[in-house]
Amino acid sequence: MLPHPLRTSQNFFYRAVPLLFWRKYASRAKKAGVGSLLVVLSYDCDTDEDAEASAELFGWLKKRGMAATFAVPGEQLKTASNIYRAINEGGAKFMNHGGAAHTEWREGRYWSTTFYDQMTFDEVEVDIRLGHAIFQDVLGEAPRGFRAPHFGHFSATKQLDVIYDTLRSLGTYTYSSTTTSRVAHRYGPVRDAGGLLEFPIVGSFYWPIRFFDSYGHLIDKQTRRSSDAYGKEFLRTVEILKKNGLPAVLNYYADPSHLVGNTAYLDALEGAKALGAEFVDFDALSLRLNPERVLA
Repeated sequence: MLPHPLRTSQNFFYRAVPLLFWRKYASRAKKAGVGSLLVVLSYDCDTDEDAEASAELFGWLKKRGMAATFAVPGEQLKTASNIYRAINEGGAKFMNHGGAAHTEWREGRYWSTTFYDQMTFDEVEVDIRLGHAIFQDVLGEAPRGFRAPHFGHFSATKQLDVIYDTLRSLGTYTYSSTTTSRVAHRYGPVRDAGGLLEFPIVGSFYWPIRFFDSYGHLIDKQTRRSSDAYGKEFLRTVEILKKNGLPAVLNYYADPSHLVGNTAYLDALEGAKALGAEFVDFDALSLRLNPERVLA
């Protein structure tokens, strides 16, 4: 079981002096080739409700020139293939998110399933390969990126090696974004994972190594809607980093269905763009990097 994100000494330390984290993070970003404030938006689509929400959200983002990447389990890709295929054809990027569904509906709400740390390494490899095959079948192209289900539950070195070895053997992958902000604390916004680029997520300004996602800001698990605090903290992070002139990669993920009708989140995205933050996808980010300076 992962330690509670609020009960670690590092979290409390950086909550008190967050600039220490961000200055270190900015320094490593600069060394890797990032000289400005970049926002990478990705959306984990773990329920059937996320399909329609993804279409609505992507339409809004596309009108404003904001890049987006969708991580969809194979089962959900098949169920809503027409929707996701249209989003892909509209210019969105997609990641392999494994084959099996990540949630099930019971007792009036969704429950998480398919935890890689509860599976054998062989079963994990099978699921990655299944997701790869479904991705190709539905979207008509090979995936370039991968994200494991449920951030942080499969993050030991030997576990990550299973993922990276499988991706390398499939031959089409250039990146993964499957690690937490604790990896960002050590390596910065990117690390060299044996020829693959690993892009860890990162936290908000005042909680840089805490999970910062829509799920953690749910009003409740029945309505599955995020509070306005998620968008407000997003924008506050951008404002403070811009004020301090700190380059960074804000690798933030959310569930589309959590954000339907959330004007605070949409306002935050527009506010970030107005402040000069640039919205890029993982492929575009990769092209910004100096590969010789990425930490391994």
